Amino acid sequence: MATISVVTGLATLTALQLWRRNISLSLFGAFAVTFLFHKPGFDSLITIFRKLSTDPKLYEVVLTIYFIYVIGEVMKVSGTAQLLQKAVEKVFPDVRLSTAFLPLLIGLLPMPGGAMFTAPLVEAVGRGSGLTNLEMMSANYWFRHSMEFFWVVYPAMVIASSFAGIPLRNFMLVMFPVALTAIVAGLFIFRPLSWRVKLSKDSLRLFFKSTWPILLVIFLVLAGLKGVWSVGIAAALAVMYSKKLKSFINGFKVDIVLLLVMVFLYKNTLETLRISDAIASELSSNVPPLILAAVMPLLLGMVTGITQATVGMSFPTIFSLSTSFGALPLAVWGYYFAVL
Repeated sequence: MATISVVTGLATLTALQLWRRNISLSLFGAFAVTFLFHKPGFDSLITIFRKLSTDPKLYEVVLTIYFIYVIGEVMKVSGTAQLLQKAVEKVFPDVRLSTAFLPLLIGLLPMPGGAMFTAPLVEAVGRGSGLTNLEMMSANYWFRHSMEFFWVVYPAMVIASSFAGIPLRNFMLVMFPVALTAIVAGLFIFRPLSWRVKLSKDSLRLFFKSTWPILLVIFLVLAGLKGVWSVGIAAALAVMYSKKLKSFINGFKVDIVLLLVMVFLYKNTLETLRISDAIASELSSNVPPLILAAVMPLLLGMVTGITQATVGMSFPTIFSLSTSFGALPLAVWGYYFAVL
């Protein structure tokens, strides 16, 4: 019964997403159908929203992602992306390496429409080099998203570590080989003509000048500071240094906040109505956890196209079946298929 309710909810999400292309609306539809399927009392609805409004993890995730987008706004309006473009061109004389590493480095910082943001920069590097539009587009898309497998400031990473109860630093370190494999595979397919690297004081200066907020985040996270404080400190310093105070306003994305609220609303519904426990009981003898942890994120990712929504919808169910697997291996396995 619980499994049918979740499957029906996911089918509703799929239909709404194909019809309206609004992930928050689709998530709300999944919540509504799953909730009504169990015919709970009004007191259950009150409990769900009370838990939602008092969930510290929700506020931590929202704040973390807000600070991430503040840094993104600073980079966008201060011209640091153009500085990074110059640094990459100086370090990598081979145009194929330049068009690979430029979106990869800018991919250290997630932002809405990130691949579209880096597309003109990649085009500027590759123009007149003999690279086809398809090659430039492929390099931009592949290397831009390779960082999503492990980089701590991606919203889906924050949500996954929160749901799994895993320190962000540990999750990042375990996922790093996955990202490295994706990068190496991309370079193998893209086949640079020369691997020569030209380091100079000027190129290093441009690199650190354009990426220091990102480098500060990773340093603070590896030092053991919580993700929300690490990104918050870097965001505040970036705004102060650039004097782009409007970034604090432009960094607030209503659609992203609404998406996160819907993700946590769905999670609290599964917990309050004990749907996750019921699914674990129904499927534990029929479906291996690793199969569910692969198929569910993969299908949801194909439907939504948004990794944070995929993680938010699939992880509560996945972890309800984690009887014989630790939280970290299961989170790594599920997250890989969510990004894929």
